[in-house]
Amino acid sequence: MPEQTEYIDTLIARFLSGEASPEEAMELEDWKLAHPDNLHYYTGVAKLYAGSLHTALLLEPDLKTGWQTLQDQLHPPAQIKPIAQTGTPKRYLSIAASVSLFILLGFLALYIFRKKTDETLIYAAATTALPVTLNDGSHITVDPNSEVRLDKAFKSGKRTVYLKGSASFSVVHNEHKPFIVDAGNLYIKDIGTRFTIRQSSDTDTVFIKVDEGIVLLFDSIGAELEIKATQSAVYVRSRKQIISLEDQLVLPPSAPEMVFTNSKLGTVLAELNRRYKSAIGVQNEALNECTITTRFGQEDLETVLTVICETLGLTYEKNGKTYLIKGQACTP
Repeated sequence: MPEQTEYIDTLIARFLSGEASPEEAMELEDWKLAHPDNLHYYTGVAKLYAGSLHTALLLEPDLKTGWQTLQDQLHPPAQIKPIAQTGTPKRYLSIAASVSLFILLGFLALYIFRKKTDETLIYAAATTALPVTLNDGSHITVDPNSEVRLDKAFKSGKRTVYLKGSASFSVVHNEHKPFIVDAGNLYIKDIGTRFTIRQSSDTDTVFIKVDEGIVLLFDSIGAELEIKATQSAVYVRSRKQIISLEDQLVLPPSAPEMVFTNSKLGTVLAELNRRYKSAIGVQNEALNECTITTRFGQEDLETVLTVICETLGLTYEKNGKTYLIKGQACTP
């Protein structure tokens, strides 16, 4: 069916260019899983796109210079050439026209992207938290060094916000207009909720905790998990894995943030044992020399241990109130 094929091609193009909505991403994932040929087709297109993107990123586009280059190619100065030539002139002209069209489309895309960026609304917090009230009545508290971005479509009812960093949300539920937080390949969909999302540029994980209601977590490859009030989960970006966590030992809201920069695991575990009044040990003493860079707020202990183990490629087991971290020595 030509119409269906054209629609799928459009969906793939929007997804690969980062323009697809979370709903379109899930629809594309369903189509990919429906038949092996679909996945094969998508993979082929993705490889072509990756190759063209790599080529484009090697260039620093300048709109004025690019346009002049295009004009020069379309209207070159007259030259006298010998009648006898090698090759096929028509083929050369065809290739030149194709290259010119590609350049023109590239600069037009750059212009459209810049124009679209100008239509966004960004709430950025510097050193203190920033409270924000949206036009639908929902409230967001943007954490320090974080930002929330809304595009023009939010005002017309498409309630998707883009989060860089950490924030807390109190959402006014609307069954017909879902509220979705795009945290970069991880999407958090509200189902009548208050929830918190924590992430930073120097860690591989996203932490989500629900205070009221329910949220649905899903990513760009189809993984999903529903979590309810008092529950939490962590998303490991490098593994594209959503992990459900149950609240265990939790720090009080007034507890200061823990920041570790190239810290040895032994030092990290000693601080965790002090703060949580826990008993965490290692099966192999060499693990104490592993280093990690991460930060934690008021996450429960098992969330913290999951993040540490996923980052270092380790595991842990629980026996009553004690925890044992297991694995091989880290590679220096």
